[in-house]
Amino acid sequence: MSRTHLPRSREDFWVFEEQLRSFQSVQLTVKPLAEVARLQSQMARLRQINSGVLALAEELSKGTIEKQLAKSDFEPRLEALLRMANGEDPMKE
Repeated sequence: MSRTHLPRSREDFWVFEEQLRSFQSVQLTVKPLAEVARLQSQMARLRQINSGVLALAEELSKGTIEKQLAKSDFEPRLEALLRMANGEDPMKE
């Protein structure tokens, strides 16, 4: 799934949350009401997990292979030498 699709799916969460709220306005028996409560809890969890995934995707995008391939042959070598000069691991980004 592309990064551009992830925020779109997050924007759609309201649809499911609104549907769950509408179920609460209907007279439900105990079992369906418990299921609505469970699903609402899962939606809150989904929002948290999705936020974490988006943050990770953003962090990973800073060092993508496409970004490295876009560099000239000289740039990665220079960056490695600069890291070595600063006492850092030359293989780390």
